Amino acid sequence: VDLDFIHRAFSYCIEAYKRYGILPIVLVFCIKQMDRFLLVEKFKTTQQWPYMLETDCSLVSRHFYFLTKDSIMDLVNADEPLPPLAAVAHFLISGEPSIIGNSRWDDEHIKLLYQLSMEVATQDGTQESSRLDTLKRVCVDTHDQFEKIVKYVRLD
Repeated sequence: VDLDFIHRAFSYCIEAYKRYGILPIVLVFCIKQMDRFLLVEKFKTTQQWPYMLETDCSLVSRHFYFLTKDSIMDLVNADEPLPPLAAVAHFLISGEPSIIGNSRWDDEHIKLLYQLSMEVATQDGTQESSRLDTLKRVCVDTHDQFEKIVKYVRLD
């Protein structure tokens, strides 16, 4: 996350305001590194959610929140259940394809996120399999048509 990212987010906020007439609330899950200057100088911990960072963008959004690896670290390392947004942030930031590799595999919110991911992946796999079956059928039918063409050309 760098200044260009922030500017793009601002432009999305302006577009949302133009379309809906209301300032949006922005929530960013920072899955990679964040520019240190922005992190230190522009973002501050919130009172209500100490694991979220906020910057003043009142001209383009009602609130502008960030969740980073560092901002949720204390919660991830604690033995307490993760708050839902912190769980989503940890799920995305960790990038673990399997719940076994996730350090908070026993957290209920993390379990739910992996379960939802599995259901979506299964649905995607079923749709992809159906597409492949259809494509295979088209290829076989096309092959059969070319076989007939070659057969008729040889008869002439």
